[in-house]
Amino acid sequence: MSARTLITRALVSKFKAINGLPPYTTNVSLNVTDNLKYWDELNDFPYICVIAGNEERDYLPSKFKWGYLGISLKVYVRDEEPNLVPENLLEDIEKVVDANRQLQYGTTPSETTAEILITSIATSYRDWE
Repeated sequence: MSARTLITRALVSKFKAINGLPPYTTNVSLNVTDNLKYWDELNDFPYICVIAGNEERDYLPSKFKWGYLGISLKVYVRDEEPNLVPENLLEDIEKVVDANRQLQYGTTPSETTAEILITSIATSYRDWE
């Protein structure tokens, strides 16, 4: 299995810990997947899709290389408070990322990320009624 897949699955496992109990404020009820889902496919909310994106490599001397993997999260919420729920969930996601900046995604110590960072957050609101 590729490192891309293993990293994505490890992140899915970590995001499933968002259960509404402290330190989290929202409950994703295990609604987290490594597959892209669309709004009309979902019945339970909130829902998080973790998708591996572009990958870049820097090749350095001594056969050392850095890999940079972009991960996108597609987060779906449906609630009476359309502004509050996404903000709380984004804070919970950030807590998970901060707690797992060095994420072990395989069985050996070499299968660990050097650092996971949030580079951007974009939100989109839509009235679905």
